[in-house]
Amino acid sequence: MSLFKHLGPLLIAGTVLCACSEQLPSDPVSNQSQSPVLVMVNGEAITENDVEFAIQKTFSEAELMLADEGLRKKVLESLVASRAMRHAASLELTLDERERIAQRVASYEEELYVREYLRMHTTPQPVTTAMVEAYYNKHPEYFGADDVLELSVLTMSADADEANKQWFLQHVGKLKKVDDWAEQAAQWQSKQLTFSRQRVEQSKLPPKLKASVPALAIGSVSSVVVDNGQMQVVKVTERQSIPPKPLAEVSAEIRKRLAPVNVKRAVKTASEKAVETAVIEWITPR
Repeated sequence: MSLFKHLGPLLIAGTVLCACSEQLPSDPVSNQSQSPVLVMVNGEAITENDVEFAIQKTFSEAELMLADEGLRKKVLESLVASRAMRHAASLELTLDERERIAQRVASYEEELYVREYLRMHTTPQPVTTAMVEAYYNKHPEYFGADDVLELSVLTMSADADEANKQWFLQHVGKLKKVDDWAEQAAQWQSKQLTFSRQRVEQSKLPPKLKASVPALAIGSVSSVVVDNGQMQVVKVTERQSIPPKPLAEVSAEIRKRLAPVNVKRAVKTASEKAVETAVIEWITPR
C-alpha cells in the first residue's frame, strides 16, 4: 500500500505544527532559524526541520525503509497546503473562533510541558512482594473468596393482600421463633406466605439482603427485608467458606492493579513539589 495514504492526516498534523510554532516564537531550544527554509507560504517559512518532523511523526521506521524519492516532496506539498489553509481560515474566522483555537493550542502546549516535567521528576516505586501480599490479604473477595450460604426464606409476595401483609408484620416476631419453617409452611399458605430453601454465594445476594444477611450467625434470622413491595425474613442454616485463588496465581494481576497506584503517588509528589516552588497568587478565595 502506498505511503501516501498517510498524507491526509498529515495535512492536519501540519496545521497543528503551524499553530504550535506560532505560539513559541522565542523558544530557546528551537533551532528553526538554523534549519534551511524550503518554501515561504504567505510570508511564513516551512523548513527542512518541519518536513523531517512531519515524516518522523507520520511514518513508522518500517514504512520509511520502503519510501521512495517522492516521499519528501509529497510531505512538503502537504505542509504547503495545510499552511495555506491555516492562513485562509485565519482570515475568515471570527475573533471568538480564533481565541478558542488559541486556547486549545495553549492547553495542548501545557499538556506537553507537564508530560516532560513528569518524565523528568517522577520515578514510580516498583511493586514489591510485600505490597502484593498486603493487597491480597486485604481484598480476598477480589480473587474468588466467598461464603456459600444455605438459607431458609419466608416470603410475602408484593402481590399479596394488604391484610396478609399486615398479619405478617404483626406476627413476624413469632415466626422467627419457629424452629422448623418447612414443617409449618403448609399452615402459612392461606396467608400467602411461602417457604423456600436457597443455596447462594454471599456475593450474589440481592442488594437488600446483602446489607443484613452476611453478618448473621448460623441459626440467626434477619429483620424484615422489603424490596419493591416484597417482604422476606431469612435464616442462615449453613455457611461454607470458599478460599481465594492461591497468591501465586493472582500475583501478576495484583501487580498490574498496583502499578498505576504507584504512578499516581509519584505524580502527586511531583505536582506538589512544582506547586511549592511556584509563585501563586489567588485572586479569588479558594
